[in-house]
Amino acid sequence: MSDNRGSGPQQRKLRLELRHLRKNAGLSQRQVADSLEWSLSKVVRIEQGAVGVSITDLRALLHHYDVTDKAIVEELLDLARRRSESRWWEAYTKDVLPVVSQLVELEDVATQIRQFQANIVPGLLQTEDVARTVIAMYQSDESLVDRWVRLRLGRQRILADENREFIFILDEAVTHRHIGSAEVMAAQMRHLLEVNERPNISISVIPFTHGTHQAMQGSYTVIETPVGYTEEQVDSVVVLQGPFRDSIIRRDADHISDYAEAFAKLEDMAVPLDKWEGASKFR
Repeated sequence: MSDNRGSGPQQRKLRLELRHLRKNAGLSQRQVADSLEWSLSKVVRIEQGAVGVSITDLRALLHHYDVTDKAIVEELLDLARRRSESRWWEAYTKDVLPVVSQLVELEDVATQIRQFQANIVPGLLQTEDVARTVIAMYQSDESLVDRWVRLRLGRQRILADENREFIFILDEAVTHRHIGSAEVMAAQMRHLLEVNERPNISISVIPFTHGTHQAMQGSYTVIETPVGYTEEQVDSVVVLQGPFRDSIIRRDADHISDYAEAFAKLEDMAVPLDKWEGASKFR
């Protein structure tokens, strides 16, 4: 089996197979939980892919479902091992809201990410200094700030995959809001210019002179996922940013299309970063 962007499709296969095996055995989730002396929540979350399944727990499930075919057992064990190796962010899940873990997983399998940011530099593009300053606004525990910063910087590894496309549109306000010192913000802007030179990344700016546009009231991201990754009849999701937590639109295809269409309009009015006249002061 070939690895595919964090093994997303393979992990969907693992959870679907476990659900299929349970139903073939004529068992409910409650019956499985009671027989193995697990909580019902544990069985549900394993089948939903919300948590990983350890090799020990997987062997217990397969034994309980009377799965004896060695080829099937080895295939499922291999999928579980791949999940454990690829889902690096799970070391941070106890420190963040579930929606954050869901966002990182979606980013990890994404084929394309389109983001409009009205207020601050997108997390995927932040320097460590800016990330630390932003995160410290929401978290006073220094140890958690350190972990959240590592998580945010870890998310950025996906940018190196030239098989994926990243399109970022910034309102000009992003470039004027000082986060940290003037030196920190200047370094951040230089980082944007450097990242923008990569063939799979596009950064543009909507100048103040353009006036009004549809997305003035909020930031959002459209994430395209591999075909069949989600169980819904859509292959994209929208992440809405709020003042305290983000939310994810998964199943409403019409609503998702509205955001995608709005993003296309933003692209028409945005100026490429390397052509935007305000970029000259950061070179």
